[in-house]
Amino acid sequence: MDEASAISERSATDAQEAFVFFQEQTASMQELSTSVQDLTHVADSMQAVFLPRGGAHSLVCLF
Repeated sequence: MDEASAISERSATDAQEAFVFFQEQTASMQELSTSVQDLTHVADSMQAVFLPRGGAHSLVCLF
């Protein structure tokens, strides 16, 4: 195998590895986004339970 072929093969391998890495990172970001949405939903639900009408004053009265 000549040097040009070896470089071309390494470049193709590097490009493929970079693509796989990008796909993995994209999947991780999607999971993180879903987790943030879930946490936002939980926070909204907790706010509805603990701060129904009186806002922060209701929370203070609980303690």
